[in-house]
Amino acid sequence: MSTPQKNDELEVPSLAELGCFTLEPSGLYWGDTDERKVRISGYVRAIANAQKSGSSAWSTLVEFINIDGVRIRVLIPFTALVGEGDELIRQLSDRGLWVKAGRKFKQRLVEWLSSSIRDLKSDLVLVDRTGWYEKSHFVFPDNAIGSEDQKFYFSGVEKSPFQVAGTLEEWKEKVGRPCSGNSFLCLGVSLALSAPLLRLATRESFGLHFHTSSSSGKTTIAKVAASVWGGPSKDYIKQWRATAVGMEASASLYCDLLLVLDEIGQGDPKEVEKAAYLLGNGSGKLRGTKTAELAKTRDWLITTLSTGEVSLSEHIGKMSRAGQEVRLCDILADAGSEMGVFEAIHGFSEPSKFADHLVLSANACYGAVGRAFIKELIRNPDQILQAIDLTEKRFLGECVIPGASGQISRVGRAFALIAAAGELATEMGLTGWNGGEAFASSKRVFQRWIDARGGQMDREETQAIEVVRGFFQNFGKSRFKSLIDEESSDSTTNRNLSDMAGYKVMYENEVEWRVYSTTFTKDICKGLSLPLVCRTLKRLGLLRISFDNRNSISLFDPASRSNTRFYVVKAKIAEVEL
Repeated sequence: MSTPQKNDELEVPSLAELGCFTLEPSGLYWGDTDERKVRISGYVRAIANAQKSGSSAWSTLVEFINIDGVRIRVLIPFTALVGEGDELIRQLSDRGLWVKAGRKFKQRLVEWLSSSIRDLKSDLVLVDRTGWYEKSHFVFPDNAIGSEDQKFYFSGVEKSPFQVAGTLEEWKEKVGRPCSGNSFLCLGVSLALSAPLLRLATRESFGLHFHTSSSSGKTTIAKVAASVWGGPSKDYIKQWRATAVGMEASASLYCDLLLVLDEIGQGDPKEVEKAAYLLGNGSGKLRGTKTAELAKTRDWLITTLSTGEVSLSEHIGKMSRAGQEVRLCDILADAGSEMGVFEAIHGFSEPSKFADHLVLSANACYGAVGRAFIKELIRNPDQILQAIDLTEKRFLGECVIPGASGQISRVGRAFALIAAAGELATEMGLTGWNGGEAFASSKRVFQRWIDARGGQMDREETQAIEVVRGFFQNFGKSRFKSLIDEESSDSTTNRNLSDMAGYKVMYENEVEWRVYSTTFTKDICKGLSLPLVCRTLKRLGLLRISFDNRNSISLFDPASRSNTRFYVVKAKIAEVEL
């Protein structure tokens, strides 16, 4: 028997002498005999080769045991195995793999992994976003749901926010059932469940922003909704305080799922304004690489649940655009029951204790209901689409008036999808609610949104009427001279005006405002589209036009004693219901 030698006294053959590799639980060894065997690293092996979806790049999935005894998997590009393998060693060492010091030992490790990949199956598809692939597989960072004939590996993040704690029955009993009787809570859960329906039903991303100045329970809505897919902690719920690039990364990570953004007041108003479009548009900004080529653009389909003390318009400091409002709808988080967002507190002495119970339950039970829902969607896709279609037709028929604006119809379809998701999950036995409750909740909150925005006209049209009407309400006596007989003795209306805007007159038994052309275009319509304002006023019969169909009319001006162009708005604008 040969004399035993210490590992550091062993002769290390050159790479030209292709010796034997031995993998044992204690590590990777190199040597052609027991006497010459040396441990060159901890346990490490390549387990699969993979190609990135939509790319020609290849990688190998390496599994190893780190110095704490934890099994780790890391994706290594083939290019890291080229040359002396410094990049490979760095990646593995950074994650805790012990590698024996010395260039030759490191080269042995590279040789081991490089030779291993030749005999591995290439059955992995690399993906860098969550969600649907081919509508038959749903990928989370830590696993995939679908048939076994296709394996996916998520290369986006190492720590997944989509964790599972507790069972489906525990979530249904402790979180789902208490939501019953509460429109906002049912809506939040249904919104979370609607996210994976977007791609199946070919819909666009959308979101709801719940706001109120008081502690009314809006955060409870967010945490309950988040529990559908993961733990409602800081790992799942994101902050509005983020750059555009960070927001893109979050949207891509939460693709086909619910993105929860807390406290809009912490976000920079300019970034929030951009994000309202960004999240709804479903794709990131085009960017170049160092080689002047276009970098890959992130894309996503998501539903968003946002919270804050102020509305979107209030936060960005100006009137929000219609495109923003239909992508992220402002919802006042008040059920009108003097209990904040709650309508039923199920035996608790006060709303705050009910909210505390829900938050504690959501922090203990989460993730299982979302995965159960995905499995049912994969199992019965045709029936799911039929149910969505039927729910949408019923919802729009009951909630959207004929001839309503395209914006109303778009948001109506979004709320219909939310209703369909809740009803589908209820029928699957996942929520603990009665049938019809999700539909009724969606319908109730949608109507509150319509009431808050002032009706079912386009938001741009509503804004146009509000601005023009507001001008006459604010300056009707201070900047307009009345030429109506019964007001001729009113010194307030007929004094010399330093900033005169026009006249209030009676024409063909109808009161009208005659506004100087410059005042109308530069003061009243400042920040608005002049053609849109005129088009809206004409459609509602509020703008008198000239005989040659021009929006302004040449009329005699008593002040200058000559003809001047006026925009003539009928005074009945004050009575228009928006």
